[in-house]
Amino acid sequence: MRDPIHIPARSTPTALVVWLHGLGASGDDFVPIVPMMQLPHVHWVFPHAPIQPVTINGGMAMPSWYDIKHMTPGPGREDTDQLRDSAKHIDALIQRTLARHNIPASRVVIAGFSQGGAVAMEMLTHGPRTFAGGVILSSYWATSDSDPTDTNASTPVFFGHGTHDPVVPHARGRAAYEALLAAERPVTFSDWPMAHEVCVPELQDIAKALGTWLP
Repeated sequence: MRDPIHIPARSTPTALVVWLHGLGASGDDFVPIVPMMQLPHVHWVFPHAPIQPVTINGGMAMPSWYDIKHMTPGPGREDTDQLRDSAKHIDALIQRTLARHNIPASRVVIAGFSQGGAVAMEMLTHGPRTFAGGVILSSYWATSDSDPTDTNASTPVFFGHGTHDPVVPHARGRAAYEALLAAERPVTFSDWPMAHEVCVPELQDIAKALGTWLP
């Protein structure tokens, strides 16, 4: 696995954002958003998923946080053991980064797009770490078969999704949001007329959220 990309804070680092990419992509994908966020006190980390076979892509090896076995949503679609292993790997990366840069453990945001969003959802719902906020983009809740723990019961989570997403249907993202809303979590959901991607208005809303969570 490639070493993660670190974008140092432009001033003394007092907060951390870890952003997870989607299937077949890399940590490089979201590096260009950093200037738009205008958060000089934030240290950014963009990890790379390991290269491994993906069943739905004919077993081709590619960057993947976990295997996806078939396209139909339901039990057995995702390899949840691999997903949880990825979540543990990212949590260990967070711990090392906090220690290296002397950043308070209470000032961490986890973000993810698509497959990376599913890993972030696992960390927000079943992980051991309390986050300052979460960003789930064009994604879903792959481990919704078990109730969320209370660790992030008060953590605000921003959901963003494209209404024309052909890869992760809008309804799956909405279902993840509604499940946390039903659990009385402080969540918001916004959508835009786009496919499986991000757009400038979405990134602007994320910048506002991050500025609120990590002042």
